[in-house]
Parts: sequence; C-alpha cells; structure tokens
Amino acid sequence: TNLLYPWGVELLCVNVLLALILSMMKNRRSAQNASKSSLSSTQSSSNRLDFVTCYRSCVSYLTFVAILAVDFHVFPRRFAKTEVYGYGLMDLGAASFVISAGLASPRARGKKGHQFRIWKIAPLLLLGMIRLLTNKGLEYQEHVSEYGVHWNFFFTLTALAPLGILIPLYYAIPMIILVCYQFLLSEHGLQQYVEDAPRVCEQDNLLCDIFAANREGILGCIGYLALYLFSEIIGRDCLWSSGVKNVRLFLVVLLLWCIHWVITDVLDVQVSRRTTNAAFVVWALAHNCSILVLMWCATRFGNAVPPIFRAVNRNGLLVFVIANLLTGAVNLSMNTLEASDSVALLVVFTYLCTVGVVALLADKLFRKSDSKKID
Repeated sequence: TNLLYPWGVELLCVNVLLALILSMMKNRRSAQNASKSSLSSTQSSSNRLDFVTCYRSCVSYLTFVAILAVDFHVFPRRFAKTEVYGYGLMDLGAASFVISAGLASPRARGKKGHQFRIWKIAPLLLLGMIRLLTNKGLEYQEHVSEYGVHWNFFFTLTALAPLGILIPLYYAIPMIILVCYQFLLSEHGLQQYVEDAPRVCEQDNLLCDIFAANREGILGCIGYLALYLFSEIIGRDCLWSSGVKNVRLFLVVLLLWCIHWVITDVLDVQVSRRTTNAAFVVWALAHNCSILVLMWCATRFGNAVPPIFRAVNRNGLLVFVIANLLTGAVNLSMNTLEASDSVALLVVFTYLCTVGVVALLADKLFRKSDSKKID
C-alpha cells in the first residue's frame, strides 16, 4: 500500500526481530516444561506434522486478513476475487480452506471406521442459514457472482461433508468427476450458462428458479468435491503414509504445475473461480502444495510451532466463524470505503489480534475440558 511502501524494509526488519525474540522465548519455555510435557509432546510428534499445522494456520490467517481488508480501499484491488476469469489472491481462500481440510481429514490420516453422521453437518447448515438470513435482513454487501443469490460457503461445506466420506478414495474418481465437469463447461455451454443466464427460469418452476439463482454455488460443489478428494489422496500418500514423503510432495507439486500449464496453455482453458473449473482446481492445488513444500522447508530449521498456530489449527471452523462475525460487525459499525489507510490498518490489526486471542482462549478452554474428561 502507499502507506506502508516507504517503510517496507524497516517493517521487515522489525518482523524478523520479533520472530527471533518469540522463537527464543518459545525455546526457553519449552526447555523449562520439557519434563512436564514429555508424554504429550511424544503423542503430538507422532500424530501431528508441524509443517502441516503451520500451513493450515497460515491459510486460515490469510483468509482472516482478506475477508475484512478487502472492504477497505487500502487493500489492493488486484488481490480481490475475479468476476469470471483470471487469478486473484482471494480466489484461493475457499479453495485453500477445502484443501487444508482434505489434507488432514480422518481418511487421509488413515483412520478406520469413520462414518458419516447427519448431526455433524447440522452446525454447517445452521451457519449457512444464519449467514443467509443476516445478509438479507441487514442488507449486507454481497456479490451475486460469487455463490449466487442465496448460497454461501457454509452450504458448500455442508454438501461436501457427506460426499467426501461416502465416495471412495481412488485417483480415478476425482479425475473422472473433473474431466466430465470440464467437458460440460467447455463443450455443452455450461460455462456460458453460468456467466450469462438470467436468475429466473422462463417456466414457472420453483426448483428451476432456485438452481438458476444459485448456479455458481451449486455447480461449484462439483469442482470443490474433486478438489477435496484430490487433497485427501495427496494427504494420504504424501503426508501421512510411511516412506519418503517429502520427495513425493515435491513430485506432486511439479506434476500439478505441468498439468496446469497443459490445461491453460495447450488446451486454452482459462481459470474460472466462478465455475471452479479444471484449471481453477489444478491451480489451487498447485499453489497450496507449493506453500506446503515451503512450510516443510521452513520447519527444517526449527520444530517450534507458535501456540497461536496450534490454536487456530485445532479450532479452525470456530475461529473462521468468529472472524466472519467480526468482519460483519466492523462493516455494520463503520463505512469502510471512506476510511483512511491508517484507520484501515488499525482496524485490521485490532481485528486480527482479537481473532488470535479468541483462538488461544478457545483452545485453552477446550483442552481443559478434554483433560477433565480424561481424569
């Protein structure tokens, strides 16, 4: 931004200094408590990968920043979501959330006997309904081209939850889903329908009107389903299985970027977040797996994961809901479009601190309740 640009080097030095101080404090505290937490640390190291924790937390925090900062002029427009085609930082938000969930799902980690329970999707469905009612009741700003008139991301997660459990994990299944979906988009006018069709049907049919009004969200579930299944397979074979996992992950990253090049340059399929087409799915996977590789490289120099990263990782959905509520509260309490750059940065900074405090408090509370149950 214009406000921060002249101080970029100074701010970077401050960030590095703070990181070093926090790292030393963490290492000292870990050394003092090593004897007390030897059992829990052993369990944590065996059941959790630190670089995956860092990746999932970074994805969450980038999402938290973007969903509020985009409402201010200080946020560069080139980072906002694209309307139809192209690349934007915020285009990765929902896709990254789905990918991070797939990489660490029970099936990806090899847990047996994990079955679908209808009550598990009830909170997501309830959150989707609350989001819908509040958006319409408060006339909250929303872009119809994102998910449709009534749809939102919580409804997408609700649809993915049962499908992601019932469909078996074979490479061919998400590949067939994605190829067939892209064929319909490219060869049978489905892409054109999503972009240009009216929001109501010519015939008087309620189900048809609902589909037309929310076609981005409903059809987008197909792309997100393929994305989730691919993520589970990558997590199973490259993260949680035995063997040379880092080599597999590097090869997957190279393969994904090659496939992306073939789809976009050879087959001339443009990336479209609006339809979650094949180019978008492969692009999102390639980006997230690349970040995962960078996180793996970074954790080679130290295995101390910040407490806030662990807290956000363990309570991702709760913190995501809190961040959305705080975003709505900020937008209802002030005119974000008229805020100066300094005010915008102060608001976003305060908001992020609040989200972090809530994550730490929630994690501490839940861990205490779990320890009481064990006792």
